[in-house]
Amino acid sequence: MGNWWLQSNKLQRAVDAGAHAGAVFLPGNVPQAKIKARTEAARNGFDDGILAGSADPRVKSLVVEQMPNPYQLRVESTIEIDNYFLALVGMDTQTITRDAVGEFEVPIAMGSPENKIGDDPETGHTGSQFWINIAGPNATKISGDRYAAKVCPTSVARCTGTVKPGIQNDDYALDGYFFTMNVKSVDPGKDLILQAYDGAMSYVGDHCTSRTFPTAAQRSYLAGLRYPDAVARYEGGETDWCSGDQDIAGSSVHTTFIVREPDSTPWSVTDNPVVATATCSPQTLPSFNTSGTRIFEMLDPNDGKYNGQSDLNPPYGTWTFASVFRRWATLCVIPRFGVGRRVHRAGANQREFTRSSPVRLERQRRWPQPPVAQSRLRPTGSGGP
Repeated sequence: MGNWWLQSNKLQRAVDAGAHAGAVFLPGNVPQAKIKARTEAARNGFDDGILAGSADPRVKSLVVEQMPNPYQLRVESTIEIDNYFLALVGMDTQTITRDAVGEFEVPIAMGSPENKIGDDPETGHTGSQFWINIAGPNATKISGDRYAAKVCPTSVARCTGTVKPGIQNDDYALDGYFFTMNVKSVDPGKDLILQAYDGAMSYVGDHCTSRTFPTAAQRSYLAGLRYPDAVARYEGGETDWCSGDQDIAGSSVHTTFIVREPDSTPWSVTDNPVVATATCSPQTLPSFNTSGTRIFEMLDPNDGKYNGQSDLNPPYGTWTFASVFRRWATLCVIPRFGVGRRVHRAGANQREFTRSSPVRLERQRRWPQPPVAQSRLRPTGSGGP
């Protein structure tokens, strides 16, 4: 009886380990889930021989199956063990069966049910006052970004400086941030367009009062040129258009957005091929020096100072101040897009950028200096959200 109890516990641990190890590959890769489940059961002492070809004679069966809930994996094993004292009364063996169910819990959706994440001042949808905020690596962790800031003293939680060489913040994410988009319906023949609002670093301060914005007369002048809504769009202070880009240890920083193709491993967000087409490729937005009266000067096409920065529609891959400052900039166009799951990623100040079936957009901050910058993301032109 004691041996029954001992072997039952060992078998239960084996099927538990198999179910838990295999479930992480669900729902998209059932074959790998089954391989992993059998591998872990074998490591715990119960090998049915399907993988290695050397079966444990005690194992009579090992069943691995996906449950009706596609995120659950069931592992059941039956073994036959020899009895010792009970053999004296004719009970030579005992059959024991144990099973376990492992479940992969998908991440909680924390985005937006609409085709945008964050406010949209162009349409007047600004009630949420919600922004996507990302720090540069030289920013301090205590300023608010747990994963994108490298700098923090040892007195701050998880700042031992021993996890990643040369980085004080143990939580620093080398791969940056990801954003996933699910396209549930499409209008036939329409393109999928991914945009970012104020995606470049343009230091203006938390309340858009740290730089000199165009005066009322200057904004009226700009409205008569190529910016019809310049009076409202380029007003300083806490307006709906304010992005709040902040300088923490510098404001000269580039922002890179990367879109990745769908693949067959929706549980993994690091292995999708980078999209590189004529209308959708990795895009690096420069930072813009907004000191003095440069905001107005970069918007004015006639003052002879920074006239090239006033182009609202430069060629794809060329970014001017006017095309990104307080505007939705088109980062990627996927022609005649279909229904599916698309993922975007954002990161900060990486030297190189590598980051389901998803397309992926990565947002990253580059050297030399890392501030805090804010933007909003939206896809358009594809039908429903």
